[in-house]
Amino acid sequence: MGCDIHMYVEYKRRAQRHVDVEECWDSHGGRINPGRHYPLFAELAGVRMGERDTGATPRGLPDDLGFYSRGDSKLFIVGDSDGDPVEGAVFKSTAARWVAEGSSEYIDEGSSVTHPDWHSHSWCTAQELEDAIKRADGEWGVDPGYTALADTLRSFERQGYDARVVFWFDN
Repeated sequence: MGCDIHMYVEYKRRAQRHVDVEECWDSHGGRINPGRHYPLFAELAGVRMGERDTGATPRGLPDDLGFYSRGDSKLFIVGDSDGDPVEGAVFKSTAARWVAEGSSEYIDEGSSVTHPDWHSHSWCTAQELEDAIKRADGEWGVDPGYTALADTLRSFERQGYDARVVFWFDN
């Protein structure tokens, strides 16, 4: 069974002096999957390590997620029906079964659940991503999509924004 990564680029304007408005994180597009790279997954979050112990541990999701990562990180609970739920939703009875089995948790005051196949939620900065790429590069080479992702984060930084990539894995 393979493991894929779900990644979301987020940015917000750096805090400015004399401004009392809290900036929120904006999403730069939707989900990105640059491809499977297990040594990099191990460096980012201790996932798919095999014999490799990187010491990396997932940070969890930030409380202030951007629009796309917030919406995609959970499944909304809808009433029971004979048909299939819409994408991004799960029937109430299915959600209750997942929670009872321990493969999911209720969130958002019970209006949503965590996806039972998604795990190791985390985030990193451009520097942290670049460092992880360097450490993982020697084993398989790294898909240029990952370096382009780091370049995108750096581009936001050059323009005066904080930038991060939020991610999690599926099985």
